Formats: sequence, structure tokens, C-alpha cells
Amino acid sequence: MESSRRSPPASLIFVSTSVRDFPLAETIGTEEHEYELSEDRAVLEPGFRVLDDRERTILHLRFFEGLTQSQIAQQIGISQMHVSRLIRRSLDTMRDTLE
Repeated sequence: MESSRRSPPASLIFVSTSVRDFPLAETIGTEEHEYELSEDRAVLEPGFRVLDDRERTILHLRFFEGLTQSQIAQQIGISQMHVSRLIRRSLDTMRDTLE
């Protein structure tokens, strides 16, 4: 008789609120985009260490700040073509270091 006075067991699949029912999985964990970014930085760190300051700055401006090669060239005071060559050379150096 006691069991008839108790409320039914809670669902392990759905959560009920006064607003709506939704899957329990929606309440557990979220995607951590910063985790992926920090993981990428950790992997790339040894490659960045072998570059000089100018090369690191150029790669940072290009890939982290999203500047175009022309914008980087204007900011640093070199030609866009030279920025292109430095990016290619820097990435090759990093690739060789990380392999």
C-alpha cells in the first residue's frame, strides 16, 4: 500500500520541468571549444619555438588574428609577396620540427 502513495520513479531518459520535457543527455556536459584550441596550441608549441620573433608574429597575425597577407605586410612594413614567402617558410620549418 505504501508504494501507491509514492510518485512514480524519475525517468533516466527524460527530464521534466514546468516548461518542457527534454532528454537527460542535454543536461550532461557540453562541447569545450577552448579545449580543442588549447590542445592545438600544445601540439604546435615546439614548432613555434624554432621560429624567430618576426615569423611567430606573422603566423599569429595570419592564423589567430585573421589578418590578410596584405594587412600583415602593411603592419610590418614589408611586401605582401615577402609575407607569403615567410608564411610558407615558417610552416615548412614547423612541419619539419614536428615530424
